[in-house]
Amino acid sequence: MDQTRRTTCALAACLALLIASQTRLAADPPANEAEWISLFNGTDLTGWVTPQNDHTWRVVDGVIDYEAKGGNLVTAEQFEDYTLRFEWRFKRTAGPPYHAKVFNPDGTQKKDENGKPMTRPVANADSGIYVRGTGKSQVNLWCWPCGSGQLWSYHTHKDPALRKGALPRVKADRPVGQWNEMQITVRGEKITVVLNGQTVIDTVMPGIGSKGPIALQHHGGYNAKKKQWNPASALVQFRNIRIKKLPKQEWVDLFNGKDFTGWKFHLGKTGTENKGTFKAVDGTIVCTGRPAGYIYTAESYSRYTLEYEWAFKRPENLTDDAKFRANSGCLIHIGKANALNIWPVSIEVQGMYRDAGLILPIPRSVKCKHTFDREALNKVRKPVGQWNKNVIEVDGGEMKIFINGALISTVSGCELTEGPIGFQSEGKEIHWRNLRIREE
Repeated sequence: MDQTRRTTCALAACLALLIASQTRLAADPPANEAEWISLFNGTDLTGWVTPQNDHTWRVVDGVIDYEAKGGNLVTAEQFEDYTLRFEWRFKRTAGPPYHAKVFNPDGTQKKDENGKPMTRPVANADSGIYVRGTGKSQVNLWCWPCGSGQLWSYHTHKDPALRKGALPRVKADRPVGQWNEMQITVRGEKITVVLNGQTVIDTVMPGIGSKGPIALQHHGGYNAKKKQWNPASALVQFRNIRIKKLPKQEWVDLFNGKDFTGWKFHLGKTGTENKGTFKAVDGTIVCTGRPAGYIYTAESYSRYTLEYEWAFKRPENLTDDAKFRANSGCLIHIGKANALNIWPVSIEVQGMYRDAGLILPIPRSVKCKHTFDREALNKVRKPVGQWNKNVIEVDGGEMKIFINGALISTVSGCELTEGPIGFQSEGKEIHWRNLRIREE
């Protein structure tokens, strides 16, 4: 056999093996395939509620096809927490160019040198996913410069954190005509959107509720009189729509209101015995502030949401809250003790009244990136002596800290990813109550 024939045979054999391997892999379902439920059977719209009026929702060649007439296509079933996976594409754009908004990284609309809001003409198509069945819960699909995934109802929100969170982190869309893969995870009012392998949204959508149907959005349409398409028309197709229902994560009380079962103490450099620094009083933890140290959970945690309320005892002679200097803090991912004086390796969510929510790595050499919004804090922090509520969302080395509903600080890329949770005794009397955790 000459060299040419040997090479040809070898290539043919390799190709046959590759095809066989791909066929086998395609035939082997994922190990957790049973957890996924198909929302579209590929032949008709069973399980979906179509618009009552004339509409163009159809099944064409195994995909859901829409020509922007009629209304939304809605699941008959309602869902609570879930992960939704599907593919979508725009068949084409139509109509005159659409003047799409252009955004700054903080989610505000850019302005030109004359102060006029900026737009950019684009060839456009437009649809979306309602994750709780209403327009308030919309995840945009479109051809805008910012990319698909934007949370339209929050893009002009007065809360700067929500406005920024509604803007896609990156434009991950494929060109019109090509299929996109999208995954949307909804837990309560928290939403994460992954488009073509890139996380474009990871934020909260306050007010969308905890349960609802899923809707494929109608948008635009054809104007017969003008013989022209609206430039934001849903000329769209969907396929491979599957959902995995997520188990309801239950809240667990960290403090039973009576004693410190499940907690440990570190007071001073070596003290492990609580001699009145922390007291259980009428369902509240009362900390005298002396000696310095901390109380911490016996268990370690990595991915969770932590909620608690806190209030300092208001001095009788305090007339100006801005001069109040009391200190404390919540310690996340506690590690080795006495890393900075008496404080352990951890990420401190500052509890000092004037700097509540500020991120302090302990020691300062702990690697992480963090942000702090003092303006937001000053708007929502309550007067000394009144209860404030902290919500801390932790996903390993990623964290978000909310105070009284406003996003105050974030942590990203932290090298600490797991550990107990603690609260500091640091000189002044402070109270905590309603401590609870929900693991993800």
